[in-house]
Amino acid sequence: MNDKICAVVVTYNRSQLLKECLLALQNQSQPLHKIIVINNASTDETILMLKNNFPNVLTINLEENQGASGGFHEGIKAAYKGGYDWIWVMDDDAEPFNDTLKTLIEYSEKNNAKALCPLIIGENEMVQSYHHKRFNFLGREVTVLKNTTHDTNSLISEDANGFVGPLIHRDIVKKIGFPIKNFFIIGEDNEYTLRISRAFKLFLCRQAKIRHKDKNYSFQKVLPKEQRWKLYFGIRNRIIISKIHLNIFQVFFLTVWITLSIFRPSNFKNDLRKIRLKGLKDGLKIIFSSKKLHNFINTHSNQKRYVPAKFAPPSF
Repeated sequence: MNDKICAVVVTYNRSQLLKECLLALQNQSQPLHKIIVINNASTDETILMLKNNFPNVLTINLEENQGASGGFHEGIKAAYKGGYDWIWVMDDDAEPFNDTLKTLIEYSEKNNAKALCPLIIGENEMVQSYHHKRFNFLGREVTVLKNTTHDTNSLISEDANGFVGPLIHRDIVKKIGFPIKNFFIIGEDNEYTLRISRAFKLFLCRQAKIRHKDKNYSFQKVLPKEQRWKLYFGIRNRIIISKIHLNIFQVFFLTVWITLSIFRPSNFKNDLRKIRLKGLKDGLKIIFSSKKLHNFINTHSNQKRYVPAKFAPPSF
């Protein structure tokens, strides 16, 4: 295979996880031609760690934290403009097995596939099936792995996937562009992979595996208080994504379902209701204004206007 492959890793203040991710990338049985790290204005020892341990990694240091969406926008754009044929996308808390890339490439060649995702395994060795999804007739996310009878050697078609190891061919980027910057965090991967599955085909390859060392919090029950600002983006972005990719009935159903979930009794006992309600309101304001929706999708700078100060991460 003569194709050039580039890995894109987005990081923010997790230098140890980043180091483990980069070591795993360097140890791939299918060699990478380049690794690009998008440093989202980290304030820890990330820059020093990269300089001392990974001098051959191309590091792009952003002047401010642009969130996951801004980081992946810049990373995929850099890899595409660098002329690479394949772009392998992941967060810093991902750790591919040493044969993950090799397996993805083999299956892409066998099936003429241009977008493949490895099976995501948590630190508890359980499959994180919620990252591999399709949308049912109501617009709700369901895992493609539920009740599946597929041969494990076959690829499974899916609608969307997390940014934990999808391998994307440059032909796709040429057609659909880059991730939307203004999501900031949560849902940017859903929207981009939905774009892929609408224009091409997106597959889950269960023979390729990647470890995801995240904290699988339940947003309702155990999300730490200092991270509850993420709830705002989870709700707002979900509303916007539904408008972009789903039909009117699905948008209506999803909005009603989110509204009812916000006002259930358990959400009156803490601050979660106010945060989620603000996300709902702002999401609806954007989707019911053609101008606001157009600006949200197409504005590639000044994204702070879409990040209310009270819901911004501490360093933003």
